[in-house]
Amino acid sequence: MNIYYIAVSTLSCIAIAILAILIHENGRLKRDTKHKFYHTYILIILANLAELFAWILNGAPESTIILHTVLKAADYVLSPMAIAFFIEQIYESKTYEKIFRTLFVLSTALNVASIFTGWTFYIDEHNIYHHGPFFIVYAVMYGFAILAVIVGFYNYGKRYKKDNKLSLISISSFIIIAIVLQEVVSANIRTCCLALTVGAILQFIHFIEFSQQVQDEEISTQKNLLERDPLTKLYNRYAYEEYLKNYKESGIIPEDLVVVSIDVNGLKVVNDTLGHAAGDELIRGAAEVISASFDPYGSTFRTGGDEFMALLNCTKEQIQEIKENFLANVSSWHGELVSEVSVSAGHVRAADYPGSSVEYMATVADELMYDAKENYYKAKGIDRTGRKAAFEILNKYYEKILKVNLKEDSFGVLRADEKELTPEKGYTDTLSGWLENFANSPNLYPGDYDEFISKTQIADLRRFFSAGNKYSSVHYRRLMNGEYKPAIMELIAAEDYSEDNQIIFLYVKDISR
Repeated sequence: MNIYYIAVSTLSCIAIAILAILIHENGRLKRDTKHKFYHTYILIILANLAELFAWILNGAPESTIILHTVLKAADYVLSPMAIAFFIEQIYESKTYEKIFRTLFVLSTALNVASIFTGWTFYIDEHNIYHHGPFFIVYAVMYGFAILAVIVGFYNYGKRYKKDNKLSLISISSFIIIAIVLQEVVSANIRTCCLALTVGAILQFIHFIEFSQQVQDEEISTQKNLLERDPLTKLYNRYAYEEYLKNYKESGIIPEDLVVVSIDVNGLKVVNDTLGHAAGDELIRGAAEVISASFDPYGSTFRTGGDEFMALLNCTKEQIQEIKENFLANVSSWHGELVSEVSVSAGHVRAADYPGSSVEYMATVADELMYDAKENYYKAKGIDRTGRKAAFEILNKYYEKILKVNLKEDSFGVLRADEKELTPEKGYTDTLSGWLENFANSPNLYPGDYDEFISKTQIADLRRFFSAGNKYSSVHYRRLMNGEYKPAIMELIAAEDYSEDNQIIFLYVKDISR
């Protein structure tokens, strides 16, 4: 019997040592977590060795009674302490930790005292081990610790999306059965430390599974944040581009694919008259309508401020049904700050554009949507086409037009001669840099330097327009064809200018003609 027990104990210790190596080489575990594993494995090995040598000394010469007693006490102390790791891993509450530590301290004190009193165990005059009169107290404490692990594992498993309850309870039950076999059924069955070893291995496997689930859930959360629009919870522009990329890479466009382009009508009016909170509600309302109407058939995206796209898979017959449902949802929506939602939409079927890319179909859907939008505004008596004609007139009247963001010190070129967009003319990627370079170059008449600088400093322009002013101008002379000619720079605040949206328009006109 001894030779078999020695072999099993030795293999158990080797298995724990190998497990410690696996822990050491695992780069995903934190240092503190690794140390908890190490401490547990040391306890299991020490408990294993204490039980092994105590078993060997059982019935040995009477001269080893003291050593036998000390080893048995160590076995009784170390075995339940090994469970401490499981408890530390699964219970976050400091209160529970204090309760368990108190129980382990009492258990340790009881077993150490048994060396002298024989309360939980004693060694008789023939060097034979026996249970003491209070062994039941030790057994209850041990059982309570195992029960705490089972309950803790059960609750621990509920933190994750995947159900882990059955496997966790199975591991704990395995250890309990082994302890019962040894402590209750027969003193000749030595299964406790072997079960702790196997239980530690199974628990480590489960711990890695938990860790992987945590990482998977974190990745899922990050992906959701990356692909979802925070205001509407629809997929965002990034996700839309990824969908298009997948179609392009696969080269497969289903015949039942339908591309829908949607735009919210009147968002700017709502923002200007009711405020941005109302505008946000209008966008959310449009998203709710779009999601309710199109999600059963595909994916919906918010691709811009008031712009949405949908990629659907449906038959030609279903399109009419979807359209009717969409219009019904639009009509039935009502908000707290906005009474109704209005949208314009255009759609394209892949079956009608064989061989075309999804990007091209999206462009056609956009054009159809804009046609619908123009019809909407015409019905309202608003001539949006006139804006284009007005801009064409401005292009003829002004030689340079910039859309400027004072807050970011940036600009977009709406009209300019390419010769003006060169370093020789002072051009750079910030408005302040461009104006300063121009002022310090020979292109500005020296006598106009002070006035030009005083009226074009970015900080001064921010204060000027933030004070509620709408218009500013700068008269100066500039070098044109070898001579200085008069010009005017006009700066006009955008209609929706605010501290958060510091947009102005910069116009330059030659007034020498």
